[in-house]
Amino acid sequence: MILNETIFYPMGGGQPTDQGQIIFSDGSIAEVYQVLLKDGEINHYVKTTSQLILGSEIRGIIDWERRYKNMRVHSAGHVIDFSMYLLGYSQVHCIL
Repeated sequence: MILNETIFYPMGGGQPTDQGQIIFSDGSIAEVYQVLLKDGEINHYVKTTSQLILGSEIRGIIDWERRYKNMRVHSAGHVIDFSMYLLGYSQVHCIL
C-alpha cells in the first residue's frame, strides 16, 4: 500500500521497520507489518480482510513501544561507535 503521506518509518539506516495499524474511514483495520522504501516510494505491507480502495482516507497508528525501543537502540549504537573511535578504534568488526 502506497500512501501520499506516512508516519511509518521504513526499514533502513540501521533501524527496523515501524509496525502498527491503518484504520480506514469505514472502521476497517489493516495491520502494518513491514514498511520499505522501494524506487523512491514508501511501501506499507499490510494484512487485512478488507478491500483497499484508492483514495480512501485513513489514520495511521504506529506501535510506539516498538518505535521508541528502536530509536534508543539505534542511538546507543552511535554512542558505542563514537566511544570506540575516541578510544582509537577506527573500525569495529563483528567476529560472530
